[in-house]
Amino acid sequence: MADSGRRGARVRGPRLATLLLATVIFGGTLGYVVIEGWSAWDAFYMTIITVTTVGYSEVHDLSFAGEAFTVVLAMSGVGAALYTFTLVATVVVEGGSRDVCSFDDVRPCLKRSPTTSSCADTGESVRPSLASSDVKVFPWL
Repeated sequence: MADSGRRGARVRGPRLATLLLATVIFGGTLGYVVIEGWSAWDAFYMTIITVTTVGYSEVHDLSFAGEAFTVVLAMSGVGAALYTFTLVATVVVEGGSRDVCSFDDVRPCLKRSPTTSSCADTGESVRPSLASSDVKVFPWL
């Protein structure tokens, strides 16, 4: 049961991050439509170049309210984009189904694999040589 919870958290994290990014993009697009009166395409385009930090010039001149909105969008959108891309890349690189230790079970995981907190095979292969030595890798264990 605990394993399925961890796997669920691994999948849920990127999904929630993607939902967060989609919400920022939708909110940014809607904001430009309402504040500046732009078309949906111009508002979407401006949102994307802001969130991705591409930095092309504004689609149209901005009012003060539009400038303030752009600052808020950039501050929230860049963070959401980086967070989402990092989580998705982690799942792709590490493989979506691989178990990762949560904060709740770090100690047992470290006992199985003292060189890594992710219980990787590399840690398991090094463990016998560390166990036979007098070196205390994790003194609190």
